Amino acid sequence: MTTKMTHAVRMELATAVRDRYAAATTKDKRRILEEFIAATGYHEKSAIRVLNSPPQPRSRQPVNARCSMTRPLGAR
Repeated sequence: MTTKMTHAVRMELATAVRDRYAAATTKDKRRILEEFIAATGYHEKSAIRVLNSPPQPRSRQPVNARCSMTRPLGAR
């Protein structure tokens, strides 16, 4: 039985592994990559992209700035 990781947990794990992956030798990178793939379920190329990319700042959810085109009830 496998439990899915949330996106936030996968990114937290990537942040923890990223520095170790960057400093590792080629042989060690393969081992780290295989562990990361086993933990997250990413495909190999996706895992490499995640581990080689700089950490992304958390973005805020966009605020729904759409104006209401209707008047409030009772207004004339």
